Amino acid sequence: MILSQFNVPSASLKADISVYVLLPDCITADMDTIYLLHGAMEEPSVLLSKSTLSELADHYQTAVILPAMGNGFYVDAAHEFLCNELVKYIQKEYALSLNREHTLIGGNSMGGYGALYNGMKRPDIFGAVFSLSGALDLSYGITFVRYLDAKLPDYLNKPKAQLISEYGLVPLLSNQSKQQYYLSCGKDDFLIDINRKFVSILNQNNIAYTYVEEAGNHDWDYWQKALVNVFEWNRLRERYVNSI
Repeated sequence: MILSQFNVPSASLKADISVYVLLPDCITADMDTIYLLHGAMEEPSVLLSKSTLSELADHYQTAVILPAMGNGFYVDAAHEFLCNELVKYIQKEYALSLNREHTLIGGNSMGGYGALYNGMKRPDIFGAVFSLSGALDLSYGITFVRYLDAKLPDYLNKPKAQLISEYGLVPLLSNQSKQQYYLSCGKDDFLIDINRKFVSILNQNNIAYTYVEEAGNHDWDYWQKALVNVFEWNRLRERYVNSI
């Protein structure tokens, strides 16, 4: 595997965004690409150091893109960067597949929310989405990050009703179009009830998904095991070609 790090200029965020890229030695036309989003108060180096992500990407011959995005839950300007700037930059720079069936987005904790938000908002780009211990209640997630005294972008300083109206997940369920969803959460995770509630909403909307609960907490011991399961799930999942 080849690991590189560089800055991508973003008009949306008005900043240069640090991006890490894991690439197999040989890029093929049908290679999958995962956009992997970190949790709050984390950065890509944490994902790389606390998991066997590099080994998994090598074993499954998968490209992994890891942007350093702060604590903005990947909505608003961050969404614009991810879907309208970064994806195009990566596909052009590395000649990776443009097909949605080979393009996934996923993340842990805050990154799980960002993966579902961006994935469901842009099913034309992402054919599969996964969330590991996702902070799937945006208002709760923001309150928790504030409690940790983390810096939040101005666009999250809005009343709860406005946040849900502008950045909520439920309104995006109507966009679902032959996407594959994988959700996982540890049984001892403080976000377990929030994840179960979101799974119930998926059921109410007749949306297919894979949901896994295993022993574990909100930490990298659990997310390492969950990443192994995600890569295997991705290998086996059904592909929908030209479905958008």
